[in-house]
Order: sequence, then structure tokens, then C-alpha cells
Amino acid sequence: MTDALRRLLDGVIDFAGIFPPAALSMDDAVDSYLRYRSGGEEWIQDRFICSSTRLTDLANSLKARDIGEPISVSVVGMAPSGHSEWGDSLVHDAGAMTRFMEMVGESADLEGYEIRLPDVDHLDEYLRDLRSFNQVEVYCELPAATGFADALGAIADTEWLGAKLRTGGLEASAFPSSEVVATFIQQCVQLEIEFKLTAGLHHPIRSYRDEVKGKMHGFLNVLSATALLEPNDLSRQEMETILECEDPAQFVFDDEGLKFREWTADLDDIDSARDLFIGFGSCSIEEPLSDLKALGLA
Repeated sequence: MTDALRRLLDGVIDFAGIFPPAALSMDDAVDSYLRYRSGGEEWIQDRFICSSTRLTDLANSLKARDIGEPISVSVVGMAPSGHSEWGDSLVHDAGAMTRFMEMVGESADLEGYEIRLPDVDHLDEYLRDLRSFNQVEVYCELPAATGFADALGAIADTEWLGAKLRTGGLEASAFPSSEVVATFIQQCVQLEIEFKLTAGLHHPIRSYRDEVKGKMHGFLNVLSATALLEPNDLSRQEMETILECEDPAQFVFDDEGLKFREWTADLDDIDSARDLFIGFGSCSIEEPLSDLKALGLA
């Protein structure tokens, strides 16, 4: 693997094995995470993703195993369906996280909290309430159907919150357009907001997939677009060109950097991009790596 690709992918996947489509049991997910961590896949894997409603299950699974070094955990909060449920969701999540740490002791490090905002109409209230979680990294999942400018501006003003975008699901309608993804990434980079993507990024290159009966975004597409954005002063439309490319030969990695057509990013550009693009959630580690191997990249 080239130095450029290794830097682009280092610790980029948060393992979300308990979520669909894999939907592993908690014990199987923990065993998979530990197996990846001790094997040849440890370089690409970072945190274990767990919903707040399953933290007790995770704690019990960890207590039943000799895990060695503590695992890094990021919690996905209860998704309130509307503004009226917001406060109750935060109370539940805070309590679940506190109980989890009491149960696991030194078996886990709770490092992140990810919560879907029910709307952007009450944004000031939501961001204010999230201050009580500032002992961990917090990522606010924004509704893809809304404009990002005001919401991301408010997140940037906090100087500590991160942003998150859902990039797929179990059917084609769950995948945002390339325009939406490009806009989100471009504005996060311009505002220097740390961000995550989640769902639908199982494969390196954008392609049609029968399982969703539609196009799935590629993780090399989104990572490359992020790395190439600033050094080439890309427009949103140019970023969309990268996001929509389905030809893996257009993405060239070597020990000096990354090239896509006439646009280039050196190793420092890649490192700077990853300082902001923290990673993405995936229910599989093997599938992305297998695809990379099939492309001759790993």
C-alpha cells in the first residue's frame, strides 16, 4: 500500500457491526472488533460504535472477556423524532453513558457521542444543551434535506462541536445526492469543523449496488474529494465530479500523494484533510478491505 493511501485510510473506520445491514449480536460484534484490533486490520479501524440503548449489553460483553487494552467507544444517542423528545433523549443518553462507565471500569474509553438533531429550527437550544456532553467529542448529525450553511455556522461558532452526515442506508432513497455530500464537506472544511460520515460507505468507489437498487457513494471518492478540495480550490461542482466518478483508475496513489485527473494533493494535504474528516461508520471492516485488495490497492 502506498504512503498516500495509508495516510488517507489510517483509523478511518469506526466499527458499527451491531447496526444494519450486518446487525451482529453484541458478542459477535465485540469479538470481531477485538479480532480486527489484534490482526492485520488494526490500522484502518478506530472506535467501536454502540447505540445508547445497547450500552449495558456492551458492558456485559466486555466484562465477560479478557480484552487487554481498553476499547475506544463512541455512542450513538437516541434519535428524537421531534423537538418535544429532545430533552428526554439527552437525559436517557447521559444516564446510560454514566452507568456504562461504572460497569466497565478500565475496559473501555468513552470518547465520542453522536446525536441526530431532529430539526434546525431549535438549533441554539440543541447546541446549548449539548454542552453537558463536552467531556467527549460530540458530532451533530444534520438532516440531509435542509441547507447546511446556518447549522454548520452555528456549530463552528461553538469551537468544539463536530458535524455528521448520513450517506446511505438500506434503500436508494436513503442516499443523499452528490451535491448534498459535496456541499457538506466543502462547508465543513471551509469552517474548519471536524466531521464524520456514516452508512452506505462499504465500498471504495461509487457504484450501482443491487442490494439497495441504486448508487452507493465510495469511501475513496469522499476522502479524495476532501483531500483535493483546498490545494486545488475546488468548486462544489468539481467536488461532485470526484464524488460521482466510478472509474477506480482515475484515483492514483503513490508515496508522494494523490492525483485525480489534473488535481493533486501531497501528503501534507492528506494529513490536513484527515485532521477534519475524522472517519466514517461501517458495519464491516472486511468488506472495504476486500474491495481494496480486489482493486490492487491493499
